[in-house]
Amino acid sequence: MEWLFLLLLLWVLFFEVVYPWGVFEVEDCPKEEREPRTENQRSFVLHVHTQFSYDSLGKPEELEEAARRLGISRVFITDHENDLFKEVVKPASRDLFSVGVEFQDPRYGRLLALGNGLFVVAHPNHGKKDEYRWRGNYPENFLYELVDLKDALVRANPLVKLHLAVRFLLLYPLLGLRALDYFPRLVPVKDWVLLYLERTGGRMPVAGGLDHHVKFSFWEKPKKSLSFPPYLWSFYLLQNRTFGDEPEEALKRGRLYLSFCGERISLENGRVPVKGKVLTVNFFRNGGIRANLCGRVERGAAVSVLYRYLFRVKGLFFGLRPAVLLQFPKGR
Repeated sequence: MEWLFLLLLLWVLFFEVVYPWGVFEVEDCPKEEREPRTENQRSFVLHVHTQFSYDSLGKPEELEEAARRLGISRVFITDHENDLFKEVVKPASRDLFSVGVEFQDPRYGRLLALGNGLFVVAHPNHGKKDEYRWRGNYPENFLYELVDLKDALVRANPLVKLHLAVRFLLLYPLLGLRALDYFPRLVPVKDWVLLYLERTGGRMPVAGGLDHHVKFSFWEKPKKSLSFPPYLWSFYLLQNRTFGDEPEEALKRGRLYLSFCGERISLENGRVPVKGKVLTVNFFRNGGIRANLCGRVERGAAVSVLYRYLFRVKGLFFGLRPAVLLQFPKGR
């Protein structure tokens, strides 16, 4: 019995305190600790499937309820090979939904057509299915899906997924959506950023996608409904946030950031005001990486990622969790 207790204790310590870890040579500089200025920011989510996809059962009412609850300005619907969702959008909700299509293009592979001439290269990090294969030589109006929540979950270590599931079941009754805050630890942001820079040189604007499919759904009214997984979870886990632009304009210009679990920032004179234990990692187009502890976004960086961490021993950081990803498209 003692061995079982010890094993359980080691399991919890490893996955809660240690995992994941990273080694960085960091500059320890004074930081500005205060709340960010986010009054004009808008949030949106994309790569969402509904009952009009063959592999999803999500209802329009649940989508609207989740978006309203979390203050999301726009939901980009991309059902497989059709845009039938637009036929059921209520007039009062037309500003909330933008209806596009996920489809397979013979030249460019799997794409999300968002409308207004915007296309997103979907699943570029998947690496296993030929239809998701990276093709290269994309037009300038194409974006890169740098983070895909479903792909992150599929490729994660089974033991980490087991810990996430048990942890969530235990904590959800107490913490609600905050019980999902562990999920970003599963997202291999560093690997995906380096792959993105190798492929594009940082030239393509990026976005974060949910690839949300509801597999079970019963919906009568908001207080009498059940679905799994609910849209509310993924809408909380990953949002794209603008610095004041409309979502379409922000996508075109690459003026947005990816926000995990409700994190919000402002960028002021090359600095991000940060509170708590935050590691800022700047990725450069030549493959270089520089990190600091003061929220400085360096000039010339192609991508900057802000991580929260639990503790560090010099340059060894434990409990790393991506909080925010900023990207600066070259030439835009």
